[in-house]
Amino acid sequence: MLQVVVPRSAIMAGTDIVKKLIAADVQWIRLTGKFSEDELRPVTELCSEAGIILVLDDDVELVEKSRIHGVHLTDWDRGKVISVREELGPHAIVGVTCTDPGLLKDLNGLDVDYTVFPLPSDRNPGEYYHEVIDSLSKIKTELHPVASGCFSSDELHVILSEGVQGIEAASCITEAPDPEFAARHLLGLISNS
Repeated sequence: MLQVVVPRSAIMAGTDIVKKLIAADVQWIRLTGKFSEDELRPVTELCSEAGIILVLDDDVELVEKSRIHGVHLTDWDRGKVISVREELGPHAIVGVTCTDPGLLKDLNGLDVDYTVFPLPSDRNPGEYYHEVIDSLSKIKTELHPVASGCFSSDELHVILSEGVQGIEAASCITEAPDPEFAARHLLGLISNS
């Protein structure tokens, strides 16, 4: 699974980036930044027509109004995750960012669909994601771990072999000279790992 993070600034420049991701066969887009309902509508329509999963950072109200797939919580605690799940219901996707595998115990027993683990700049990808998967094995909640970063093909192979179930990429795709090619290339590396 590849989730591409698209910042608000890229959307404000037009929907070309979304069209390129759709053309590359990306199946999951996460939008960051604050959007109005009108700003979000063209992206929602494109993703809906193409069958693309669309999640929005933190704005539960707009997720409900726009009837998109779900929300990604960048700042959370147990109470917030519980509240968001109750508000959006069991059909919605709820994901979280976890910057410290030690915080995973706070997700124990909660209905979270996926957890993004950004790679700390001072860590080796293989060692870090081994630690993440080891931490996940100690809690009683099934979380789908997603590695976040721009990884080489060798790093992707190691990360995915550790048990990470998806990759989240941002600037290595959205700021590439050819985002469609970059997304296709990364999807190919993931499927071959």
